[in-house]
Amino acid sequence: MKFRSIILALIAAIALTNCEKQQCECDPPVEKGPLSLKFQLYKDGAPIAIQQKFADDSLEVMVERLKVYFSHIKLRKSSNNTLVSLTDVLLADISDPELTTFHFSTDRVGYSSILFGIGLDANQNQMDPATFPLDHPMSTFYGMHWGWAGLYKFMELQGRSNPDGQLGTPTDVAFSYHPGNDAFYKQYEMALNLTQGEDTSHVEVAIDYDTIFKGSAGDVNILTENQSHTTPSDYHIAEKIIFNFGEALTILVK
Repeated sequence: MKFRSIILALIAAIALTNCEKQQCECDPPVEKGPLSLKFQLYKDGAPIAIQQKFADDSLEVMVERLKVYFSHIKLRKSSNNTLVSLTDVLLADISDPELTTFHFSTDRVGYSSILFGIGLDANQNQMDPATFPLDHPMSTFYGMHWGWAGLYKFMELQGRSNPDGQLGTPTDVAFSYHPGNDAFYKQYEMALNLTQGEDTSHVEVAIDYDTIFKGSAGDVNILTENQSHTTPSDYHIAEKIIFNFGEALTILVK
């Protein structure tokens, strides 16, 4: 019986070794390639910088701040629909070069789409910013947490407009939008025709200024609906801004 047990153990070991060899032959390690993800604001097809003045019909406008949380960013493989995670959360800040372009390493294969949420999911939104290291996008360092509400701002969009067409006069109107609510979190999937190689792939999230204020969630009058901090009195404005923002995005491969 003892001899038989030894023989059976040897047979099992040989079978396992063969299986491991076959697995190695069938599933070779996938090589990685660098990918950059950039966020850029546009008006009428032209890029806009923070603090840059531009015309919007009869108004002159300046965007002074645009910060947005993007969460659960993933790529969908073309071959088998498998999802590859890039990051759980990032804070895009159009005014800061280090927070405008982000760098990742991903499998050198083809991808058909990119998936992400705008804002933070319900679990993320409940987290305490003091528990994160300062370099984490949800830490106190970035000032995106409402201490009084115990939740996060999903976006900060601030600036000035002037109905007379010239900023810097007493008729300037400041605008400030801070949407942040669990009900505002929405996930998106957008087409992405990308084949990742050994060289850096450049993916841009283009943000159309006009659609933020004139989308299917409703028009926002920048002069009369110029403030929202997601309080009961201005909740409807924040809701229009955050959902229009989702429509304002286009994915470009450069």
